[in-house]
Amino acid sequence: MPAGRGAGWIMRHPGRQGRVWAAFAVAALLAGCAVPDEVNPVKIYNRVSGNDDALRPEPPGMDRPTPNLATIPPRPERPPPAFRQAVTESLAGDRAASRDPLVLRSIPAPGQGPRTGAPAETGMPAAPVRG
Repeated sequence: MPAGRGAGWIMRHPGRQGRVWAAFAVAALLAGCAVPDEVNPVKIYNRVSGNDDALRPEPPGMDRPTPNLATIPPRPERPPPAFRQAVTESLAGDRAASRDPLVLRSIPAPGQGPRTGAPAETGMPAAPVRG
């Protein structure tokens, strides 16, 4: 709209009235768009100036005094090499055993019959037990 002319100028020129409404509609649509935080100048300014950090709560423990490092206990003694080697071999054996396929308890191993003298192992019941 030219400078110095009021709203009545638009009403007297019906051809330009559509352009004004189109510009208004475009402005209203753009006002509803969300601006990503990476390119939003307000968000960028708040990050750079430190305003975002001022709104964060204080980390826990900041009200306590700084810990004294002299109160930390000394490092424990290392066990002897023979003990460490025994633990390593035990862990290696456990790892190798974990790679074997699982055997169901309800089925006896091949070549072994049912156990005698010991209570029979029961498998998982087929239906819930009602009591």
